[in-house]
Amino acid sequence: MRDRSTIFRQVSHDLFGSKDAQDASTLTYTWVADQSGHVTLGFIATLFLWPVLPIELSAIVVVIAILIKEAYEYFYEFDRRQAAFPFDRNDVLLNCATSCIYTWICAALAVIAVHFSL
Repeated sequence: MRDRSTIFRQVSHDLFGSKDAQDASTLTYTWVADQSGHVTLGFIATLFLWPVLPIELSAIVVVIAILIKEAYEYFYEFDRRQAAFPFDRNDVLLNCATSCIYTWICAALAVIAVHFSL
């Protein structure tokens, strides 16, 4: 297990250091990029639905949709990987939960942004 300062240094390097095309992506870089996508998905999808649904209902639809998507992918991966190599249920479940949480937070932020826009 790494200490927080090591992780912070690695994430800082991944975000602000050299990340040229010839550099291999690190696990932290991939994780940050993945969660940035979930942040964007939660915010943009909620705002995208807003013209046809009230903003609160848009956020609820996004929350339910990401939950269904991540649950489907969890069980799909479980079936797919069982024969290839051991399936780490806890790791994949944590990844699914993390994806949902980041999407939910930004769906909520989209609601707040609409209600408190300048």
